[in-house]
Amino acid sequence: MQIDVQESSGNVVVAVVGEIDAHTCGDLAAALERVIESGAQAVTLDVAGVEFIDSSGLRVLIQANERLEPGRLGLRAPNETFRRLLEITGLHDVFPTE
Repeated sequence: MQIDVQESSGNVVVAVVGEIDAHTCGDLAAALERVIESGAQAVTLDVAGVEFIDSSGLRVLIQANERLEPGRLGLRAPNETFRRLLEITGLHDVFPTE
């Protein structure tokens, strides 16, 4: 998995490429933690390059969302499988999606 963080005026985009699973979710959790601790007001997780996400990856997103104000962690460009997973788990209303 590759993670790229770009910041502009308090808004942060975290681009993820690859699979978010039990083996890689720790890296994403650490990146999001650094971003949140740095005082980011809003975080957009660009998931256009995410090929797979499992429950451990969803847990990381939920935990990051809980650390930010409601609606401040958004998802950009989730593929159809990712969108379906959000719908099945009821998380489609939790994460604003671009």
